[in-house]
Amino acid sequence: MEEMAQKLESVGAEVEAYRVTNANHERDFWSQAIYDRVLTFLDKKLKL
Repeated sequence: MEEMAQKLESVGAEVEAYRVTNANHERDFWSQAIYDRVLTFLDKKLKL
């Protein structure tokens, strides 16, 4: 995850990365807290 975030930042992308301890990306990673963070990020970036 850190390598991907660094590469994105190196080309000027804004990155917010969060590690969810002991979470399976396909199953229990997607909690309500993660959905809320994603929605907040997208709202901030996609509003015109």
